[in-house]
This record gives sequence, C-alpha cells and structure tokens, in this order.
Amino acid sequence: MFPQVLVQVVSLVRNALCVCKSLVAEDHWSRDPIMKAPFFGGEEPEDVLIIEAVIGLLQLMGGVFLCAGAVKKMLEARKEMTVAFSIQEEMDCTRLSWLEYVLLSDSLDKEKAAKKQKYSEGIHELNIGVGFFFLCAWSFHSCSVVYLMLSLSLVEVSLAVLLWYGGKGIYAAWRNSQDVQLAYGRRRRQLPHRVNPGNARWVALKLHREADTRLDLAAARGGRERTAAEVRRVAKAITDIDKLLEDGAGIKWTKDLEDHRVEQLVEADKLVAEAVFTAWIIFLNIIAGVGYFFIPLTYYVPDEGTFAYYLWDLWPGHEFLAWWGNLAGDVAWTLEPLSLLAAPALLALVLRCTRDAAVHAARKDK
Repeated sequence: MFPQVLVQVVSLVRNALCVCKSLVAEDHWSRDPIMKAPFFGGEEPEDVLIIEAVIGLLQLMGGVFLCAGAVKKMLEARKEMTVAFSIQEEMDCTRLSWLEYVLLSDSLDKEKAAKKQKYSEGIHELNIGVGFFFLCAWSFHSCSVVYLMLSLSLVEVSLAVLLWYGGKGIYAAWRNSQDVQLAYGRRRRQLPHRVNPGNARWVALKLHREADTRLDLAAARGGRERTAAEVRRVAKAITDIDKLLEDGAGIKWTKDLEDHRVEQLVEADKLVAEAVFTAWIIFLNIIAGVGYFFIPLTYYVPDEGTFAYYLWDLWPGHEFLAWWGNLAGDVAWTLEPLSLLAAPALLALVLRCTRDAAVHAARKDK
C-alpha cells in the first residue's frame, strides 16, 4: 500500500530522533517549545518541544503505515483462506486417487496454516500500529500515562507473538535449505550419473516438479473453473511422479540438470542468508522489546524494594532501567530500518559470491 522504502525511512528518522531526544543537552535548540499541548483537559497545557512535535508527527505516520499494512494483510489472508476452502470443496467433488488426495490435502493444510498465521500477524501489527497513535498523543502531551502504559503493554504482547512467528520462519527456512542441499548434494561427485529415485520428493526436485506439486492459491482465484483447473494440475503432477516411481526409471545426468542443481544450491544459500538476516532483525526486536518492557514494568510495580528483595539488592533502580531500556529500544529500532534498507545490496553481494563458489565447485568436480 505504501512504498516500503518510505516506511523504513520514516521509521529510521523517527527512532533516530528518539535517540537524539534522550542524548541531547537540555539547552539544545531542539528542546525549545514550539506549541502548547493540544486536546489538553487540565488547567494549564504543557509546552511541546520541537523534537517532540517532529517525533509525534512521524509516530502518527508510522501508525498509519502499520495499520494500513496490517488491514491489507488481514484482507489478503481472509481472501486466500476463502480460496483454500473452495479448493477443499473441489477436491471433495473430484475423483482423485488416494495419493493425489493425501498430497493435495497436505499441501492445502500447509497453505491454510500459513494464511491463519498471516491473519494473526495482521492483528498484532494492527495492535502495534494503534500503539503508535498513543505514542503520538504522548509526544504532544495529550495522553494520560495510564492509557500509554496500557497501550505499551499490549504492544509488548504483540511484539512477542511476532517474534515467535519470526523464529518459526527462521527454522522453516533452515530446514528447507537443508532439504535442498541434501537432495542436490553440495558437490557433483555425491551424485551418480544415473539415479534410481528413492522417494517422491527427491524425484520432484530433480525433475523441476516440486513447484508443480504445490497449490497456487492465486491461480485458483476467479471462480470454480480456475479452482478445478488448479486441482487437476497438481493432481496430474503427483500422478506423473508416482508413475516414475512405479516404473523405476533412471535419470540420465545432463548439463541442464547440472545447471539446475547449481541454481538450486544457490537458492539454498539464499535461504540461509535470508534466515541469518531475519535472525539479526529478530535480535534487534528482542532488544527493543526487553528495553521497552521496563517502562510499563516500573510503572505497574513502583516499589523498587520489591525487586531489590528478590534480586539481592542488584536492582539498579526504576529510573535507571526505564531510561536505558528506552534508549536501547530506540537504538535497536533505529538499526532495524537501516538494516532493512541495506538488505537488498547485502543479499545481492552474498548471492553473487555463493553463485560463483557453486559454479566453481561444479566445474572442479567434472
């Protein structure tokens, strides 16, 4: 809906200004008053500083970006789930072999689970987006601390859920890369010139048909005819693979298959590189989540003696942890959009190096 570059730039500037707000001197020009707090219900409105006003506007933009993106994601997930149920109905009405029905059902179940997670992610991203509106109001001194802390608490919960989903994604990407590397072999001599396939997944990979056995929900949209065509397409691919297994046909190793093997190994390396980058983003968000967590924690439990008692007087103090936690969160969320903006160039460099290495290894083994 909004260009991702714009979203990341706004996030970068906003969080960088939050870091500056914590570090600049009290007499800096950015701390000069620019206006009185709007929508203030008290007797005397507070002054809104220049840096607070700029941060507040950027927080407002961030909230709009997040909420719009979250709503779009939820609508897409709902539409894709509708298509998935249409495929299920079509499968029940189509004469399929046992193998076709089982593999189609497995693929469909995975798609349903992915779309449910996508919808859940949209809900939590929407919650975080709403939290930015409260932060905007706080920047303009127009929000009660009670509402702010409640909002921050809900944001912490949503952030924890999204981090869990991110961790699952890293594990899935790593497993997928391992499957590809195992099927294709990291080096040419690991594979014989003639192969008698041992399982359907291996055959599908070697014959470029793994993608053919996956349901494409986008292709199934647009009515029952397209849904039925997608079911028939996947069923035919499964039948072809099953026939190869029954025939026990060998596969003659050709240059095309060798080139395809190299491409798949590069793709596996891409999955690993993306997983490592995602782990870095998750690490930054963990720092941010833990850092910001101290703000509502010190608010809900104002007695420092409670923590000092259970932590053997090692508790450094509410004010210390709230300030440093907020700074750590701002720094982490400044590095996140900076990393995302640099990601395309870094990943392209990594993939170029891995592609050259894979091609060199293939030539060396000939």
